[in-house]
Amino acid sequence: VLLTTEESRHYGISGLDDREEWASSAAYGFGYLRLGEEKRRFALSMWHQLHCLRTIRLAMEGHHDAGMRGHMQHCLTYLRQMILCNPDLTLEPPDMLTRNYEIKRVGATHVCKDWSKVYEEMERNVNATTSRNSERPSTAKVED
Repeated sequence: VLLTTEESRHYGISGLDDREEWASSAAYGFGYLRLGEEKRRFALSMWHQLHCLRTIRLAMEGHHDAGMRGHMQHCLTYLRQMILCNPDLTLEPPDMLTRNYEIKRVGATHVCKDWSKVYEEMERNVNATTSRNSERPSTAKVED
C-alpha cells in the first residue's frame, strides 16, 4: 500500500473530535487475538504502538497523573525501539523544521503494509474466538 504523508486536521491533540478519532484507532477486542487449538492470547505490536500514541496524546492534553509517568516512559522507549526495528528508509525533503505545513501539506510517499487487512483479520479472529453469549468483543474484558 502506498501512503503519501499529508497534514490533516484529524487526529489532533485537543480538538472536539480528537478523542473519538484516536479511540477509533483502537483494536477490535483490545488488540488481543487468540491462536491455536488452545486459543492462546497474543497482542500485535501495531496495537501496542497505537495504544502508546493514544497515551502520549492524553498526556499532552493534560490527562495524566504521577502514576502515568512510568507508563509514558515505557511508551516512549517502546516506540523508539519499534522505529529502530522497522526503519522506514523513504527519502524525505530536508525542510521539516522550516516548512510551512499550511501551504506545503503533502510529504513523501511511503510503501506500507496494508493496515486495513490487519483490522479486518483482528475482527475476524475476535468474532471466531469469542463465545456468542459473551459481551460485544470491543467492550468485553479479555481473560487469560
